[in-house]
Amino acid sequence: MPVKKLETILKGELLPVYVVLSQESLVLDRAEKVVTAAVLTGPAAAFNHSVFRAGDDHGSEFLAVSRTAAMMAARRLVVLRDVHEASPEQLEGLQKYCEVPSPSTVLLLLGRKWPKPVGGTDWGRRCENLVSKTGFVLRQKPKDTDPVDFVI
Repeated sequence: MPVKKLETILKGELLPVYVVLSQESLVLDRAEKVVTAAVLTGPAAAFNHSVFRAGDDHGSEFLAVSRTAAMMAARRLVVLRDVHEASPEQLEGLQKYCEVPSPSTVLLLLGRKWPKPVGGTDWGRRCENLVSKTGFVLRQKPKDTDPVDFVI
């Protein structure tokens, strides 16, 4: 399963941004659990865990929270689910964040795919290119999934 690759990466030094794109909700759920377990430890874990959905009214707040220092811990985890519903403004802000990510935050982006380009600008690809330099991008396509591995 592709999440094994993510688990291997998480055994090393934590990266500032992780992107997991998959059509399978089980893969996204598993990836979120694996990253959460790696980043959040200790009694202050709940104070340093924020979850947002890109399509919600407050979805853009993830950027402000990502810039906030962790409380009584080394790291903060900010999760943005449904990145495929992100607005161009959110993606533009994400691109700026990825250029200079917060050293005390791990940002996890989850979704089916990047949103379609708007106005000739493919913000998703731009973000992915930036993340691939300093973070980790996992794209899981249905044709790449071994059915036996997936079921196990």
